[in-house]
Amino acid sequence: MEIIKHYETVKVEVADRLYTITLNRPEKYNALNQLMVSELGLVFKEFSAHPAAEVGIITGEGKAFMSGADISEIIQRQPAENEKYNREIIDAFNFIEKQDKPVIAAVNGFALGGGFELALACTFRIAATTAKFGLPEVGLGILPGAGGPQRLVRLIGKEQTMRLVLTGEIISAEEAFRLRLVLKVVSPDQLMSETRKLTARILEKAPLAVRWAKNAIEMGMDMPMVHAIQYTDRNLGLLIRSEDMKEGMKAFLEKRKPVFKGS
Repeated sequence: MEIIKHYETVKVEVADRLYTITLNRPEKYNALNQLMVSELGLVFKEFSAHPAAEVGIITGEGKAFMSGADISEIIQRQPAENEKYNREIIDAFNFIEKQDKPVIAAVNGFALGGGFELALACTFRIAATTAKFGLPEVGLGILPGAGGPQRLVRLIGKEQTMRLVLTGEIISAEEAFRLRLVLKVVSPDQLMSETRKLTARILEKAPLAVRWAKNAIEMGMDMPMVHAIQYTDRNLGLLIRSEDMKEGMKAFLEKRKPVFKGS
């Protein structure tokens, strides 16, 4: 099965249980304008509900993943309009982070401002050697407001987060790997193949187990430890009653590859 959809700022391909989103404003380095925010909100919800898609990839067309917000739009709007715009970005990024299907950011180039914040909202990040990461907002008289600092501090701690936010420093893919912001750094020509290798390993597993495991981790991050463990136990209780659990354990005992049905 293969489905390809073209929105004005985003391309979507669905094939082999994989949902690939390509940010598609290459002439603007995939800068995030109002239309892209709206289209991403629709696309993220479609991915979450799509019965034939179990893992997502987000990447960028051209030389950038996403270069940040479209400043030419922002400067023309009233403050209240920009506040509404930012809340829409927050809602879209929160949604893609908290929904139960894993999403990999294949970062091909500049991931700045909102682009870095989008990558941080994904489950994993794989970077090409050409990737650059940064939150330059303080140099524009604002701050990164779509969840980037909050996600960063959970990944790399307070001091390094302060460094990146307060200096606006743009770092290389290798530095991002050193800070454990990305899972792997590969050559540009290997970026999509390496990303698909990771998706293939996930797609081999029981779909319900993948979703409920991701859900337990995501939700548990915001809970006290004892409540997070209880929540994970609840998810395990649901999986214990699934057909996929029976199939997985039967296949293990029979020394064969399981055939999961997502039920």
